[in-house]
Amino acid sequence: MAKRECPLKYYEEYYCRMPVHPPPLPLYGIGVGKEIRIKGKRITHPGVKNNFIEMDFTLSGTALISLYRQEYLLKPGSVFLYYPGEEHSSVAESDFWTLRWLTFNGPLAMAILTSYNYPRLIEMPPEFFCAKLDAIQARITESQPRSIRETSSEILSLLSYPGSRADAGDSSMELIRTAITYICDNLSNPELDVNSVADYLGVHRSTFSRLFKQEYRNTPHFFIQAKRMGEAKALLTGSRTSVARIAKLCGFRDSTTFCRLFKSLMHVTPTQYRYRGGGTYAEEMAEESKPSGECGGRIRHSAP
Repeated sequence: MAKRECPLKYYEEYYCRMPVHPPPLPLYGIGVGKEIRIKGKRITHPGVKNNFIEMDFTLSGTALISLYRQEYLLKPGSVFLYYPGEEHSSVAESDFWTLRWLTFNGPLAMAILTSYNYPRLIEMPPEFFCAKLDAIQARITESQPRSIRETSSEILSLLSYPGSRADAGDSSMELIRTAITYICDNLSNPELDVNSVADYLGVHRSTFSRLFKQEYRNTPHFFIQAKRMGEAKALLTGSRTSVARIAKLCGFRDSTTFCRLFKSLMHVTPTQYRYRGGGTYAEEMAEESKPSGECGGRIRHSAP
């Protein structure tokens, strides 16, 4: 077990085992740990060294995960899945983002995970996944065959949990996945709103909103707005694109509307956000805008 502090994180601990010879199991645990991230500190994980499956479990706070140019909002109970070799980045949106993570591998690990047909972002009760992660943490550094098998069993139990809900609501989850894809593909269209997404899906607006909120704990309107603002923030801090161009790329009808909304949510103008260093200085989205080193192959970055 190791603990450390660095400018990108407030706290970090991890437990891992580096098997010289992989155990003869379909999947086995590599590492498990806990982090507390600081607001606005983006960390990028190069995919070339992440040759394992990873699951991130949010305990408290909020964060944005960027994967394949899509952003996902994480809240308490959110679980995000990464496949091997995927470059991704994450940034805390709240003052502190507390998460636990698990990495595992094996000859059938990907086949088992993909057989569940889960979306990348799923939900689990924190009390459930914390109990499982505690059990894995207690055994993962042990080399006895029984401990390794028990760790694998706990991982399979974690993977199976969302399936019980998915079996009863596959059609609803598929509808929401289709909605998310449609939103991401049409984010730059100023006509994109809850009504247009519901029309595309062929369901009533209220039905779509209810199903969406069940899965993401937020309204689809908030999700679209968060996606647009997340894309705008990324372009402001990661490019020299003009504010007017960013407004257009993110689906705002004009730069005036974009600037007004941005300031109401972030409490700074887009230009101030860009030159003050982005999320490090910008305020969290206003409450009234919301609805009611290396471990087991995992890369840990220090400050630049």
